[in-house]
Amino acid sequence: MSVSNTYTPSAPAGRPGQGSGIANREDLDSRLTLLDAANYPLQMLCGRGPKAKSTLVEWPVDIYADPDDSGVPEGEDVTGFEDAFASVARLQGRVQHFRRSWRVSKEQQLSESAGPQDKARAKVKKMIELKRDIEKAIASSNDAVAQGAGIAAKMRGLDKWISTTPGSDVAADYVTPAASIITTLTEITLNDVLRSIHEQNGEVNYLTAVNGSRVQQEIAEFQRTDNNASETVYHVHQAAESKKVTLSVKVYESDFGFVKMALANPKCQSNLKSFLLNPNYVELRYLDEAKGYELEDQGGGPRGYTEAFLTLAVRDPRAHGKITLAS
Repeated sequence: MSVSNTYTPSAPAGRPGQGSGIANREDLDSRLTLLDAANYPLQMLCGRGPKAKSTLVEWPVDIYADPDDSGVPEGEDVTGFEDAFASVARLQGRVQHFRRSWRVSKEQQLSESAGPQDKARAKVKKMIELKRDIEKAIASSNDAVAQGAGIAAKMRGLDKWISTTPGSDVAADYVTPAASIITTLTEITLNDVLRSIHEQNGEVNYLTAVNGSRVQQEIAEFQRTDNNASETVYHVHQAAESKKVTLSVKVYESDFGFVKMALANPKCQSNLKSFLLNPNYVELRYLDEAKGYELEDQGGGPRGYTEAFLTLAVRDPRAHGKITLAS
């Protein structure tokens, strides 16, 4: 593994010549600027499930039978019996291993640098990168992959769980309905998604939409019209003394529930994607928590790694919805 040199591209050359400028010190700010997105809304939203006990995590699901209002004739005996558990199914998730390694040369560790560039910051940086890796895997369209010779296990991502084709191991009764997934975003279609989710559980749902930036922009630009030319669009007037124009949606309220808006990490989730999640039905199951380890210094300088083992458990895919824009 390559390692950054203490000085790049080479050790500083001597400064020839004479004059007062020769003695001037270099002005290098000790604060390191690192411009990057580093938030993890999906991990924050997912509940913490029981500790995983195996690399294959499974959980049972069940569904109520449709209501029957036919009634029973007077005096009729019980002649038939229903299997109360005929609809029980099993869902599963594969534990994925995440890892980020780090090293710092001995010379760099001994040097005084802006930032600083030492093993302490290397550990912190790699832990952040590890959490970003997990965030991306949660949002991904990856299907579950079993561990094999030279093949890494993968957990199923939300984009695959919340789809009409989540995998053959997901029983048909528990697949996300097509009506809960849209590719064109308007107030009408968003309300259709909320209605579809409501029809699955009968609840007035409290959802959180983790939105890519393009989806969030479209929601903020809703004009409160159902596209019927004969109907009036609502106009909003703001007092001039406020000296600002507000174009933001924090909570969307409909007859079928409430949706809180959260921006996704743009490095981990497509700006065209949104996951409408019910936090009661999605959780992370850790086989081992995210931890950092320092390895033996064999002469070249300190080194180590961070790692975590976990899977995404979508307790019931029908409890969620999804938006995928074309552009």
